[in-house]
Amino acid sequence: MPSVKTHQLYASPESLGAALATTGYLADAGLATVTWLAHRLQRPILVEGEPGTGKTTLAEALAQASGRPLIRLQCYDGIDASQALYDWDFPRQILHLRAVEALAGTRAAGAAASAAGTTAPQPDAAVLEAELFDERFLLARPILRALRESPCVLLIDEIDRADDEFEAFLLEVLSTWQVTIPEIGTVTATEPPMVVLTSNRNPRAARRAQAALPVPVDRPPRLRAGGRHRPHPPAGGGRGPDRAGGGSGPEPAPRR
Repeated sequence: MPSVKTHQLYASPESLGAALATTGYLADAGLATVTWLAHRLQRPILVEGEPGTGKTTLAEALAQASGRPLIRLQCYDGIDASQALYDWDFPRQILHLRAVEALAGTRAAGAAASAAGTTAPQPDAAVLEAELFDERFLLARPILRALRESPCVLLIDEIDRADDEFEAFLLEVLSTWQVTIPEIGTVTATEPPMVVLTSNRNPRAARRAQAALPVPVDRPPRLRAGGRHRPHPPAGGGRGPDRAGGGSGPEPAPRR
């Protein structure tokens, strides 16, 4: 059965908003329209806002409304590609090596007991290496899971906490929808997943993300009750023109 294309799920922004409403998520016309356009164009959507304003809930509502699994990647300081893409199960690989060594020793002992002077066959190094980097030892991280399990909803939470290198890697994957694993090959998504990126209003990360992702969603900040904008103090902490530019004050009167 062929997979349903992303742009065929909802015929209009109104139908998308109605589907989100069935999950308890009430989206206004602007948010429903931008979300619908992002998925019709099969592009990620960037949602910015303060913590607790419903950014993550949008991805959860999309997954629930579309009946697709939700895969979440939580960004943090120092995250790299291996923690988002894939890794190898090192302890299981070590156990496999020990099992092969034990099996080779058992075969050698049996050959020595059955026929003196015969040598038991030793495991081939190339075959052993291929077994170590087999699919069963591969640990799929959220990005690889999203490409393999597509169609799905991929939530990349708090992208503003990642560094430049990780964001460059992430944007490359989101533009090609494929990754290459040297030991296995290229993994390509049969259908681009629904991708929701969230940011907690980090200006530096928001500018980079908006430059690469053409469908940002932003909400105007809400003013606090009775809040007013206050002018910044003069540079250097001075209180008047006598301290501007690093001066030390008015010149002393000359002595007589």
